[in-house]
Amino acid sequence: MEKLKSIVIVDDDSINNYICSRLISLSGITDNVTCFTNARSALEYLKSSKTNSGYITPEVILLDINMPVMSGWDFLDEFQTLDPNIKSKINLFMISSSVYQEDIEKSKTYKEVRDYISKPLSEAAIKKISEILNLEV
Repeated sequence: MEKLKSIVIVDDDSINNYICSRLISLSGITDNVTCFTNARSALEYLKSSKTNSGYITPEVILLDINMPVMSGWDFLDEFQTLDPNIKSKINLFMISSSVYQEDIEKSKTYKEVRDYISKPLSEAAIKKISEILNLEV
């Protein structure tokens, strides 16, 4: 089975991050999951790739919408300014408990967002991510 090198979860709910990490690990899609409870910290992590030789660019980011300090939308706006060599390697998936159609539609306006996933993360959602990325899980 082909594995991803790294997945990053950006969600202010640490319990959700733990559950997502466990599900991802159990799925076998990757052995490397990094969680951030603050979108600003996640952006700084991505920007550090230029100076950190041990850095692994995540192939997937699971991004929540509603977070304090910096929302998922704010993250996406700043993500646009990152080095194109970094951005091109990352597949973004919105993961949210929001049931508002406006949020789903807004996520589609960002070309970097591959899909919108409703919380909680499930085995079916991980399978869908794998299919979108053409991975065999």
